[in-house]
Amino acid sequence: MRKQQPDIAAKTTAPFLVHAEHAMTRSIDAVALRGWLNDGQPLALFDVREHGQYGEGHPFFAVPLPYSRLELDVSRLAPRLAERIVLLDDGDGVAERAARRLAEQAYRDVTLLVGGAPAWAAAGFTLFKGVNVPSKTFGELVEHLQETPRLSAAELVARRDSGEPLLLVDGRTFEEHQKMTIPCAHSLPNGELALRLATLLPDAQTTVVVHCAGRTRSIIGAQTLRNLGLPNPVLALENGTQGWYLAGHALEHGSQRRYPAARRPASWPRRALARPGCCSAPACPRCRPRRRSSGWTTRAAPPTCWISAPPRNSRKARSTARGTHPAASWCRPPTSTSACAAAA
Repeated sequence: MRKQQPDIAAKTTAPFLVHAEHAMTRSIDAVALRGWLNDGQPLALFDVREHGQYGEGHPFFAVPLPYSRLELDVSRLAPRLAERIVLLDDGDGVAERAARRLAEQAYRDVTLLVGGAPAWAAAGFTLFKGVNVPSKTFGELVEHLQETPRLSAAELVARRDSGEPLLLVDGRTFEEHQKMTIPCAHSLPNGELALRLATLLPDAQTTVVVHCAGRTRSIIGAQTLRNLGLPNPVLALENGTQGWYLAGHALEHGSQRRYPAARRPASWPRRALARPGCCSAPACPRCRPRRRSSGWTTRAAPPTCWISAPPRNSRKARSTARGTHPAASWCRPPTSTSACAAAA
Protein backbone atom coordinates (compact mmCIF):
# COMPACT_ATOMS: atom_id res chain seq x y z
CA MET A 1 0.00 0.00 0.00
CA ARG A 2 1.35 3.39 -0.98
CA LYS A 3 2.37 5.51 1.99
CA GLN A 4 0.63 8.88 2.14
CA GLN A 5 3.01 11.82 1.93
CA PRO A 6 2.64 14.65 4.47
CA ASP A 7 1.04 17.84 3.28
CA ILE A 8 4.11 20.06 2.99
CA ALA A 9 2.10 23.07 1.82
CA ALA A 10 -0.17 22.83 4.85
CA LYS A 11 2.80 22.73 7.21
CA THR A 12 4.41 25.67 5.45
CA THR A 13 1.37 27.90 5.62
CA ALA A 14 0.19 26.87 9.07
CA PRO A 15 2.18 29.53 10.95
CA PHE A 16 0.78 32.24 8.70
CA LEU A 17 -2.75 31.00 9.26
CA VAL A 18 -2.23 31.24 12.99
CA HIS A 19 -1.02 34.84 12.57
CA ALA A 20 -4.00 35.60 10.35
CA GLU A 21 -6.45 34.30 12.91
CA HIS A 22 -4.67 36.31 15.58
CA ALA A 23 -4.94 39.46 13.44
CA MET A 24 -8.65 38.90 12.96
CA THR A 25 -9.34 38.83 16.69
CA ARG A 26 -7.33 41.91 17.71
CA SER A 27 -9.38 45.07 17.75
CA ILE A 28 -9.50 48.58 19.19
CA ASP A 29 -12.28 51.12 19.60
CA ALA A 30 -12.22 54.71 18.38
CA VAL A 31 -11.39 56.26 21.75
CA ALA A 32 -8.43 53.95 22.30
CA LEU A 33 -7.19 54.62 18.76
CA ARG A 34 -7.31 58.34 19.44
CA GLY A 35 -5.02 57.69 22.38
CA TRP A 36 -2.64 55.69 20.22
CA LEU A 37 -2.42 58.56 17.76
CA ASN A 38 -1.22 60.82 20.57
CA ASP A 39 1.09 58.46 22.48
CA GLY A 40 4.21 59.41 20.52
CA GLN A 41 4.88 55.87 19.28
CA PRO A 42 5.08 54.83 15.61
CA LEU A 43 1.70 53.94 14.18
CA ALA A 44 0.51 53.16 10.65
CA LEU A 45 -3.22 53.88 10.31
CA PHE A 46 -4.30 52.35 7.00
CA ASP A 47 -7.67 52.93 5.36
CA VAL A 48 -8.25 49.79 3.28
CA ARG A 49 -11.31 51.15 1.49
CA GLU A 50 -11.03 52.19 -2.13
CA HIS A 51 -9.96 55.72 -3.06
CA GLY A 52 -13.47 57.04 -3.62
CA GLN A 53 -14.61 55.90 -0.19
CA TYR A 54 -11.45 57.27 1.40
CA GLY A 55 -11.99 60.67 -0.18
CA GLU A 56 -15.53 60.87 1.17
CA GLY A 57 -14.28 60.88 4.75
CA HIS A 58 -11.42 59.47 6.84
CA PRO A 59 -9.54 60.18 10.10
CA PHE A 60 -6.99 62.97 9.78
CA PHE A 61 -3.87 60.78 9.83
CA ALA A 62 -5.30 57.81 7.92
CA VAL A 63 -3.25 56.76 4.89
CA PRO A 64 -5.04 55.22 1.89
CA LEU A 65 -4.09 51.58 1.30
CA PRO A 66 -6.91 50.17 -0.87
CA TYR A 67 -7.54 46.47 -0.46
CA SER A 68 -7.19 46.09 -4.23
CA ARG A 69 -3.56 47.28 -3.97
CA LEU A 70 -2.68 45.90 -0.55
CA GLU A 71 0.16 43.57 -1.55
CA LEU A 72 1.55 46.08 -4.06
CA ASP A 73 1.82 49.05 -1.69
CA VAL A 74 2.11 47.80 1.86
CA SER A 75 5.86 47.13 1.78
CA ARG A 76 6.46 50.71 0.65
CA LEU A 77 4.19 52.24 3.28
CA ALA A 78 5.18 49.89 6.12
CA PRO A 79 8.66 48.47 5.43
CA ARG A 80 9.08 47.07 8.98
CA LEU A 81 7.21 43.82 9.66
CA ALA A 82 6.98 44.73 13.36
CA GLU A 83 5.28 48.06 12.63
CA ARG A 84 2.19 48.82 14.71
CA ILE A 85 -0.64 48.82 12.16
CA VAL A 86 -4.33 49.69 12.53
CA LEU A 87 -6.76 48.95 9.71
CA LEU A 88 -10.11 50.63 9.17
CA ASP A 89 -12.92 50.09 6.69
CA ASP A 90 -16.65 50.83 6.57
CA GLY A 91 -17.42 48.10 9.08
CA ASP A 92 -18.08 45.72 6.21
CA GLY A 93 -15.38 43.10 6.80
CA VAL A 94 -12.78 44.40 4.37
CA ALA A 95 -10.36 45.15 7.21
CA GLU A 96 -10.57 41.53 8.42
CA ARG A 97 -9.64 40.24 4.97
CA ALA A 98 -6.82 42.77 4.78
CA ALA A 99 -5.52 41.64 8.18
CA ARG A 100 -5.32 38.05 6.93
CA ARG A 101 -3.38 39.20 3.88
CA LEU A 102 -0.93 41.14 6.04
CA ALA A 103 -0.47 38.17 8.36
CA GLU A 104 0.41 36.04 5.35
CA GLN A 105 3.17 38.55 4.64
CA ALA A 106 4.46 38.17 8.22
CA TYR A 107 3.23 41.47 9.66
CA ARG A 108 3.05 40.78 13.38
CA ASP A 109 1.21 43.74 14.94
CA VAL A 110 -2.07 44.28 13.09
CA THR A 111 -5.16 45.66 14.84
CA LEU A 112 -8.65 46.46 13.55
CA LEU A 113 -10.72 49.55 14.31
CA VAL A 114 -14.06 48.22 15.53
CA GLY A 115 -16.86 49.55 13.32
CA GLY A 116 -14.43 51.33 10.97
CA ALA A 117 -14.97 54.90 9.82
CA PRO A 118 -18.66 55.06 10.88
CA ALA A 119 -17.64 54.16 14.44
CA TRP A 120 -14.98 56.87 14.40
CA ALA A 121 -17.61 59.45 13.48
CA ALA A 122 -20.09 58.03 16.00
CA ALA A 123 -17.50 58.54 18.76
CA GLY A 124 -17.53 62.26 17.98
CA PHE A 125 -14.34 62.43 15.94
CA THR A 126 -14.13 64.20 12.59
CA LEU A 127 -13.94 62.50 9.20
CA PHE A 128 -12.02 64.67 6.74
CA LYS A 129 -12.88 64.74 3.04
CA GLY A 130 -10.33 64.86 0.24
CA VAL A 131 -6.77 63.58 -0.04
CA ASN A 132 -3.41 64.70 1.36
CA VAL A 133 -5.23 66.40 4.22
CA PRO A 134 -2.25 66.73 6.62
CA SER A 135 -0.01 68.41 4.05
CA LYS A 136 -2.81 70.73 2.88
CA THR A 137 -3.55 71.66 6.47
CA PHE A 138 0.12 72.44 6.98
CA GLY A 139 0.08 74.74 3.96
CA GLU A 140 -2.99 76.59 5.19
CA LEU A 141 -1.42 76.94 8.64
CA VAL A 142 1.76 78.39 7.13
CA GLU A 143 -0.21 80.89 5.06
CA HIS A 144 -2.25 81.94 8.10
CA LEU A 145 0.67 82.34 10.52
CA GLN A 146 3.20 83.80 8.08
CA GLU A 147 0.70 85.85 6.07
CA THR A 148 2.13 84.56 2.80
CA PRO A 149 1.14 87.01 0.04
CA ARG A 150 -0.78 85.65 -2.93
CA LEU A 151 -2.43 86.80 -6.12
CA SER A 152 -5.27 85.48 -8.24
CA ALA A 153 -5.17 84.39 -11.87
CA ALA A 154 -6.84 87.65 -12.93
CA GLU A 155 -4.25 89.70 -11.04
CA LEU A 156 -1.42 87.75 -12.66
CA VAL A 157 -2.80 88.41 -16.13
CA ALA A 158 -3.22 92.11 -15.32
CA ARG A 159 0.38 92.37 -14.13
CA ARG A 160 1.69 90.67 -17.25
CA ASP A 161 -0.41 92.93 -19.47
CA SER A 162 0.98 95.99 -17.72
CA GLY A 163 4.54 94.92 -18.55
CA GLU A 164 5.64 94.23 -14.99
CA PRO A 165 8.76 92.00 -14.94
CA LEU A 166 7.73 88.60 -13.55
CA LEU A 167 9.36 85.23 -13.01
CA LEU A 168 6.81 82.42 -12.85
CA VAL A 169 8.09 79.13 -11.42
CA ASP A 170 6.27 75.82 -11.09
CA GLY A 171 7.03 74.28 -7.68
CA ARG A 172 5.93 70.78 -8.71
CA THR A 173 8.05 68.03 -10.24
CA PHE A 174 9.20 68.32 -13.85
CA GLU A 175 6.89 65.44 -14.83
CA GLU A 176 3.87 67.29 -13.46
CA HIS A 177 5.07 70.48 -15.12
CA GLN A 178 5.16 68.74 -18.50
CA LYS A 179 1.59 67.50 -18.16
CA MET A 180 0.17 70.97 -17.62
CA THR A 181 1.44 74.33 -16.49
CA ILE A 182 0.76 78.03 -16.78
CA PRO A 183 2.28 79.48 -19.98
CA CYS A 184 5.83 80.81 -19.52
CA ALA A 185 6.38 79.05 -16.19
CA HIS A 186 9.72 77.35 -15.50
CA SER A 187 9.85 74.01 -13.75
CA LEU A 188 11.63 74.58 -10.43
CA PRO A 189 10.53 72.09 -7.73
CA ASN A 190 10.28 73.51 -4.24
CA GLY A 191 13.17 71.37 -3.08
CA GLU A 192 15.41 73.09 -5.66
CA LEU A 193 14.23 76.67 -5.13
CA ALA A 194 17.02 77.83 -2.83
CA LEU A 195 19.69 76.26 -5.04
CA ARG A 196 18.45 77.07 -8.55
CA LEU A 197 16.40 80.27 -8.42
CA ALA A 198 19.47 82.51 -8.70
CA THR A 199 20.12 81.16 -12.21
CA LEU A 200 16.73 82.44 -13.41
CA LEU A 201 16.45 85.82 -11.69
CA PRO A 202 17.77 88.78 -13.71
CA ASP A 203 17.75 91.23 -10.78
CA ALA A 204 16.43 91.90 -7.29
CA GLN A 205 13.32 93.75 -8.51
CA THR A 206 11.66 91.03 -10.60
CA THR A 207 8.58 89.64 -8.87
CA VAL A 208 8.65 85.87 -8.29
CA VAL A 209 5.35 83.99 -8.56
CA VAL A 210 5.25 80.35 -7.41
CA HIS A 211 2.46 78.11 -8.63
CA CYS A 212 1.44 74.47 -8.33
CA ALA A 213 -1.72 72.57 -9.23
CA GLY A 214 -3.70 73.90 -6.27
CA ARG A 215 -2.48 75.84 -3.24
CA THR A 216 -0.20 73.91 -0.90
CA ARG A 217 3.09 73.75 -2.77
CA SER A 218 2.79 77.32 -4.03
CA ILE A 219 2.34 78.53 -0.45
CA ILE A 220 5.25 76.48 0.85
CA GLY A 221 7.52 77.51 -2.04
CA ALA A 222 6.74 81.20 -1.73
CA GLN A 223 7.13 81.23 2.03
CA THR A 224 10.41 79.33 1.77
CA LEU A 225 11.87 82.07 -0.41
CA ARG A 226 10.61 84.74 1.97
CA ASN A 227 12.13 82.94 4.96
CA LEU A 228 15.45 82.66 3.13
CA GLY A 229 15.52 86.44 2.74
CA LEU A 230 15.10 86.76 -1.03
CA PRO A 231 15.05 90.51 -1.76
CA ASN A 232 12.57 90.13 -4.63
CA PRO A 233 8.82 90.38 -4.09
CA VAL A 234 7.46 86.82 -3.78
CA LEU A 235 3.84 85.75 -4.31
CA ALA A 236 1.93 82.47 -4.36
CA LEU A 237 -0.54 81.98 -7.20
CA GLU A 238 -3.91 81.29 -5.64
CA ASN A 239 -5.39 77.89 -6.62
CA GLY A 240 -2.60 77.18 -9.11
CA THR A 241 -3.35 75.63 -12.48
CA GLN A 242 -6.87 74.70 -11.37
CA GLY A 243 -7.78 78.29 -10.58
CA TRP A 244 -6.07 79.47 -13.78
CA TYR A 245 -8.09 77.06 -15.93
CA LEU A 246 -11.39 77.76 -14.17
CA ALA A 247 -10.81 81.49 -14.66
CA GLY A 248 -10.97 80.87 -18.42
CA HIS A 249 -7.24 80.87 -19.22
CA ALA A 250 -5.46 78.26 -21.31
CA LEU A 251 -2.92 75.81 -19.90
CA GLU A 252 0.29 74.78 -21.62
CA HIS A 253 1.12 71.11 -22.16
CA GLY A 254 4.48 69.55 -22.92
CA SER A 255 6.63 72.40 -21.63
CA GLN A 256 10.38 71.72 -21.51
CA ARG A 257 11.32 74.86 -19.59
CA ARG A 258 13.29 74.27 -16.46
CA TYR A 259 16.21 75.73 -14.55
CA PRO A 260 19.60 75.76 -16.34
CA ALA A 261 21.79 72.70 -15.95
CA ALA A 262 24.74 74.76 -14.74
CA ARG A 263 24.19 76.47 -11.43
CA ARG A 264 25.91 79.28 -9.59
CA PRO A 265 26.06 79.63 -5.80
CA ALA A 266 22.87 81.13 -4.43
CA SER A 267 24.39 83.97 -2.43
CA TRP A 268 21.33 86.23 -2.55
CA PRO A 269 20.17 85.37 0.99
CA ARG A 270 23.32 87.04 2.36
CA ARG A 271 22.69 90.13 0.24
CA ALA A 272 19.13 90.26 1.48
CA LEU A 273 20.38 90.29 5.05
CA ALA A 274 22.83 93.14 4.49
CA ARG A 275 23.57 95.58 7.27
CA PRO A 276 21.20 98.55 7.68
CA GLY A 277 22.30 101.52 5.65
CA CYS A 278 23.93 99.43 2.93
CA CYS A 279 24.16 101.06 -0.49
CA SER A 280 21.05 100.59 -2.62
CA ALA A 281 22.76 101.22 -5.94
CA PRO A 282 21.91 98.64 -8.65
CA ALA A 283 25.54 97.52 -8.92
CA CYS A 284 26.06 97.04 -5.17
CA PRO A 285 27.00 93.36 -4.62
CA ARG A 286 25.31 93.40 -1.22
CA CYS A 287 22.01 94.85 -2.36
CA ARG A 288 21.45 93.59 -5.89
CA PRO A 289 22.93 90.48 -7.46
CA ARG A 290 24.46 91.19 -10.86
CA ARG A 291 23.30 88.53 -13.27
CA ARG A 292 23.04 88.36 -17.02
CA SER A 293 20.32 85.78 -17.14
CA SER A 294 17.43 86.64 -19.44
CA GLY A 295 15.04 85.74 -16.66
CA TRP A 296 11.99 83.76 -17.49
CA THR A 297 11.68 84.97 -21.08
CA THR A 298 12.09 81.83 -23.12
CA ARG A 299 13.16 80.85 -26.60
CA ALA A 300 10.72 79.38 -29.07
CA ALA A 301 8.75 76.56 -27.52
CA PRO A 302 9.50 73.03 -28.77
CA PRO A 303 6.99 71.49 -31.17
CA THR A 304 5.72 69.20 -28.40
CA CYS A 305 4.09 72.16 -26.60
CA TRP A 306 0.54 73.23 -27.13
CA ILE A 307 -2.10 75.33 -25.44
CA SER A 308 -5.28 73.60 -24.25
CA ALA A 309 -8.65 75.26 -24.58
CA PRO A 310 -10.19 76.66 -21.38
CA PRO A 311 -13.60 75.42 -20.21
CA ARG A 312 -16.30 76.60 -22.58
CA ASN A 313 -18.87 77.09 -19.82
CA SER A 314 -16.83 79.94 -18.35
CA ARG A 315 -17.98 83.47 -19.12
CA LYS A 316 -14.40 84.48 -19.85
CA ALA A 317 -13.62 81.37 -21.84
CA ARG A 318 -11.65 81.99 -24.96
CA SER A 319 -12.22 80.30 -28.27
CA THR A 320 -8.64 79.06 -28.50
CA ALA A 321 -8.79 75.53 -29.86
CA ARG A 322 -6.41 72.93 -28.53
CA GLY A 323 -3.24 72.86 -30.54
CA THR A 324 -3.87 75.98 -32.63
CA HIS A 325 -1.63 78.38 -30.68
CA PRO A 326 2.01 77.56 -29.98
CA ALA A 327 3.11 77.98 -26.38
CA ALA A 328 5.63 80.60 -27.46
CA SER A 329 2.79 82.95 -28.38
CA TRP A 330 2.33 83.57 -24.69
CA CYS A 331 5.92 84.72 -24.27
CA ARG A 332 7.37 87.94 -25.56
CA PRO A 333 10.72 88.03 -27.35
CA PRO A 334 13.78 88.01 -25.06
CA THR A 335 14.36 91.71 -25.76
CA SER A 336 11.05 92.66 -24.15
CA THR A 337 11.01 94.14 -20.66
CA SER A 338 8.20 91.82 -19.67
CA ALA A 339 8.60 88.09 -19.65
CA CYS A 340 5.16 87.07 -20.77
CA ALA A 341 2.09 88.58 -22.37
CA ALA A 342 -1.48 87.46 -22.24
CA ALA A 343 -2.80 85.52 -25.19
CA ALA A 344 -4.40 87.56 -27.90
